[in-house]
Amino acid sequence: VVCLDASDYSGHALDWCAKKLFRENDEVHLLNVFDFEPIPMSGPLDTFSEMESIAHQNAQLELRGQQNAIKLMKTYQKRCAEQGKVIPIAAVFQGSCNRKICEYAEDMDAELLVLASRGLGNFKRFLLGSVSDYCVHNCKVPVLVVKDEMNKDSG
Repeated sequence: VVCLDASDYSGHALDWCAKKLFRENDEVHLLNVFDFEPIPMSGPLDTFSEMESIAHQNAQLELRGQQNAIKLMKTYQKRCAEQGKVIPIAAVFQGSCNRKICEYAEDMDAELLVLASRGLGNFKRFLLGSVSDYCVHNCKVPVLVVKDEMNKDSG
Protein backbone atom coordinates (compact mmCIF):
# COMPACT_ATOMS: atom_id res chain seq x y z
CA VAL A 1 0.00 0.00 0.00
CA VAL A 2 1.41 3.37 -1.03
CA CYS A 3 -0.25 6.42 0.58
CA LEU A 4 -0.41 9.39 -1.75
CA ASP A 5 -1.57 12.99 -1.76
CA ALA A 6 -0.96 15.93 -4.09
CA SER A 7 2.45 16.78 -2.63
CA ASP A 8 5.77 16.44 -4.42
CA TYR A 9 6.83 14.22 -1.52
CA SER A 10 4.20 11.64 -2.45
CA GLY A 11 5.23 11.69 -6.10
CA HIS A 12 8.82 11.13 -5.06
CA ALA A 13 7.84 8.23 -2.79
CA LEU A 14 5.94 6.55 -5.65
CA ASP A 15 8.90 7.01 -8.01
CA TRP A 16 11.25 5.62 -5.37
CA CYS A 17 9.02 2.56 -4.95
CA ALA A 18 8.91 2.02 -8.72
CA LYS A 19 12.71 2.06 -8.91
CA LYS A 20 13.62 0.24 -5.71
CA LEU A 21 10.68 -1.77 -4.44
CA PHE A 22 8.09 -2.83 -6.99
CA ARG A 23 8.45 -6.20 -8.67
CA GLU A 24 6.94 -7.37 -11.93
CA ASN A 25 3.16 -7.92 -11.62
CA ASP A 26 2.97 -6.69 -8.03
CA GLU A 27 -0.51 -5.60 -7.02
CA VAL A 28 0.06 -2.11 -5.65
CA HIS A 29 -2.68 -0.34 -3.73
CA LEU A 30 -2.52 3.42 -4.13
CA LEU A 31 -4.33 5.02 -1.21
CA ASN A 32 -5.58 8.55 -0.64
CA VAL A 33 -7.45 9.58 2.48
CA PHE A 34 -8.99 13.03 2.33
CA ASP A 35 -10.70 15.07 4.96
CA PHE A 36 -12.38 18.42 4.88
CA GLU A 37 -13.16 21.00 7.52
CA PRO A 38 -16.93 21.58 7.42
CA ILE A 39 -18.35 25.03 7.90
CA PRO A 40 -19.63 24.95 11.48
CA MET A 41 -23.26 25.60 12.29
CA SER A 42 -22.45 27.57 15.40
CA GLY A 43 -24.55 30.19 17.05
CA PRO A 44 -28.18 30.95 16.37
CA LEU A 45 -29.21 30.79 12.73
CA ASP A 46 -31.97 33.17 11.76
CA THR A 47 -33.76 30.88 9.37
CA PHE A 48 -34.04 27.30 8.32
CA SER A 49 -32.76 28.35 4.90
CA GLU A 50 -29.47 29.52 6.48
CA MET A 51 -29.08 26.07 8.00
CA GLU A 52 -29.88 24.46 4.65
CA SER A 53 -27.37 26.74 2.94
CA ILE A 54 -24.55 25.75 5.30
CA ALA A 55 -25.43 22.06 4.95
CA HIS A 56 -25.43 22.44 1.15
CA GLN A 57 -22.04 24.20 1.23
CA ASN A 58 -20.62 21.40 3.38
CA ALA A 59 -21.97 18.77 0.99
CA GLN A 60 -20.36 20.64 -1.92
CA LEU A 61 -17.02 20.84 -0.08
CA GLU A 62 -17.13 17.13 0.65
CA LEU A 63 -18.03 16.28 -2.96
CA ARG A 64 -15.27 18.52 -4.29
CA GLY A 65 -12.76 16.85 -1.96
CA GLN A 66 -13.86 13.42 -3.15
CA GLN A 67 -13.68 14.43 -6.82
CA ASN A 68 -10.22 15.92 -6.38
CA ALA A 69 -9.01 12.78 -4.60
CA ILE A 70 -10.39 10.51 -7.34
CA LYS A 71 -8.80 12.64 -10.07
CA LEU A 72 -5.47 12.57 -8.24
CA MET A 73 -5.56 8.80 -7.81
CA LYS A 74 -6.42 8.27 -11.49
CA THR A 75 -3.31 10.27 -12.34
CA TYR A 76 -1.14 8.13 -10.06
CA GLN A 77 -2.79 4.94 -11.33
CA LYS A 78 -2.08 5.96 -14.94
CA ARG A 79 1.51 6.81 -13.99
CA CYS A 80 2.01 3.29 -12.61
CA ALA A 81 0.22 1.61 -15.52
CA GLU A 82 2.41 3.44 -18.06
CA GLN A 83 5.48 1.91 -16.46
CA GLY A 84 3.93 -1.48 -17.17
CA LYS A 85 5.51 -3.18 -14.18
CA VAL A 86 2.74 -3.32 -11.56
CA ILE A 87 -1.01 -3.68 -11.30
CA PRO A 88 -2.16 -0.41 -9.69
CA ILE A 89 -5.37 -0.40 -7.62
CA ALA A 90 -6.57 3.00 -6.45
CA ALA A 91 -8.57 3.56 -3.26
CA VAL A 92 -10.03 6.78 -1.87
CA PHE A 93 -11.47 7.23 1.61
CA GLN A 94 -12.66 10.14 3.68
CA GLY A 95 -11.83 10.50 7.35
CA SER A 96 -8.98 10.62 9.80
CA CYS A 97 -5.83 9.88 7.79
CA ASN A 98 -4.00 8.14 10.62
CA ARG A 99 -6.63 5.55 11.40
CA LYS A 100 -7.92 5.03 7.85
CA ILE A 101 -4.44 4.35 6.49
CA CYS A 102 -3.67 1.74 9.13
CA GLU A 103 -7.11 0.14 8.81
CA TYR A 104 -6.80 -0.13 5.04
CA ALA A 105 -3.29 -1.62 5.15
CA GLU A 106 -4.38 -4.13 7.77
CA ASP A 107 -7.64 -5.00 5.97
CA MET A 108 -5.72 -5.59 2.73
CA ASP A 109 -3.19 -7.71 4.63
CA ALA A 110 -0.50 -5.55 3.06
CA GLU A 111 3.09 -6.71 3.05
CA LEU A 112 4.24 -3.11 3.47
CA LEU A 113 2.81 0.36 4.01
CA VAL A 114 4.73 3.17 2.29
CA LEU A 115 4.40 6.83 3.26
CA ALA A 116 6.25 9.94 2.19
CA SER A 117 7.89 12.15 4.76
CA ARG A 118 6.58 15.72 4.53
CA GLY A 119 9.85 17.09 5.80
CA LEU A 120 8.54 18.67 8.98
CA GLY A 121 11.17 19.61 11.52
CA ASN A 122 10.96 18.25 15.06
CA PHE A 123 9.06 21.26 16.40
CA LYS A 124 6.42 21.33 13.65
CA ARG A 125 6.04 17.55 13.86
CA PHE A 126 5.46 17.90 17.61
CA LEU A 127 2.84 20.63 17.14
CA LEU A 128 1.04 19.25 14.10
CA GLY A 129 1.50 15.55 14.59
CA SER A 130 2.73 13.24 11.90
CA VAL A 131 0.78 10.66 9.95
CA SER A 132 3.96 8.66 9.40
CA ASP A 133 4.80 8.72 13.14
CA TYR A 134 1.30 7.50 13.96
CA CYS A 135 1.47 4.70 11.39
CA VAL A 136 4.96 3.60 12.46
CA HIS A 137 3.79 3.24 16.05
CA ASN A 138 0.26 1.91 15.54
CA CYS A 139 0.00 0.00 12.26
CA LYS A 140 0.20 -3.78 12.44
CA VAL A 141 2.00 -4.08 9.10
CA PRO A 142 5.59 -2.98 8.40
CA VAL A 143 5.88 0.73 7.55
CA LEU A 144 8.42 2.40 5.28
CA VAL A 145 8.80 6.19 5.35
CA VAL A 146 10.44 7.52 2.18
CA LYS A 147 12.48 10.70 2.50
CA ASP A 148 13.93 12.66 -0.37
CA GLU A 149 16.29 15.56 -1.07
CA MET A 150 13.62 18.12 -0.13
CA ASN A 151 13.81 16.74 3.43
CA LYS A 152 17.58 16.89 3.71
CA ASP A 153 17.77 19.86 6.09
CA SER A 154 14.82 19.03 8.35
CA GLY A 155 15.70 17.74 11.76
